[in-house]
Amino acid sequence: MLSLKTVFGAVMLGLFVCLGTGCNAHEMGRFKIGLEARPDLKENITVDLIAVSESQFQAWYAMNMDDYANPNGFRDEARSQGRIRSFQIDTNTRTFTILPTDPIYDAWKGIGGTPRLFVLTNENQNAARPNPVGPGNVDFRRKILPLENGAWPTKEIKIIVSPNGITLDKEPESKFAVK
Repeated sequence: MLSLKTVFGAVMLGLFVCLGTGCNAHEMGRFKIGLEARPDLKENITVDLIAVSESQFQAWYAMNMDDYANPNGFRDEARSQGRIRSFQIDTNTRTFTILPTDPIYDAWKGIGGTPRLFVLTNENQNAARPNPVGPGNVDFRRKILPLENGAWPTKEIKIIVSPNGITLDKEPESKFAVK
């Protein structure tokens, strides 16, 4: 039979591990996500936020962005599964917000594991970035963000879209960053 001292010791050890590593460190967090177009972005574009499961990550990471919106492609698949939130940036609408209470988080969490958030634009190739095609964040039309608890310095993520691509006002913690 276990003594009270042994049980108490095991509970305290579990508590210290949880506090030291973050009890929910590998669970998906809910963040206030702001999307903003810089004033120098003059063209009308679509920005998609799509949660991608760990099992689909490599395919989305390597996807050629020129093929992203092809019929029956990656975009249509995400839309049919309810994992996409699209925003239209034009001369009148320059900012958008997703609150932590938004139902899209339930759809994102429903894909299982800890998804990554892909921010994708249909921006045309431009003179500032003559060869944007490449995997991961190499292509200026794609930015991959972690959604894990503890990945960000605050519970807010601010995404900035410009003619030169997608940037963030704050980067995630380095151990969560995707290249």
